[in-house]
Amino acid sequence: DFGDTINFEEPTIPYEIDTSATNIWQVGPPMKPVLDSAFSPNLAMITDTINPYPASNHSYFELVFSPEEFPDMEYQCAIGFNHRFNTATLRDGGFITFSPDNGLS
Repeated sequence: DFGDTINFEEPTIPYEIDTSATNIWQVGPPMKPVLDSAFSPNLAMITDTINPYPASNHSYFELVFSPEEFPDMEYQCAIGFNHRFNTATLRDGGFITFSPDNGLS
């Protein structure tokens, strides 16, 4: 058991989505030909719920884990997620970063 689960229906962990003009991340029901349902009941964090993503897009979202709510996070943390990719071979990717001190390390 990983504790709190984020299903985007009623999120238990706050999230922040990139607010730049190039952002394509959305929370919503997937409606793409190759991705038409979410793992959680209805909603997912997805790069545009309808359209394919544009070339060379660099946008992001963040999950915000506060030290007040999770005081042992620095020592005991597990992250699991379900995902689906439909990407161009050797041209697309993503990354996960983790910081227990709000980006200082």
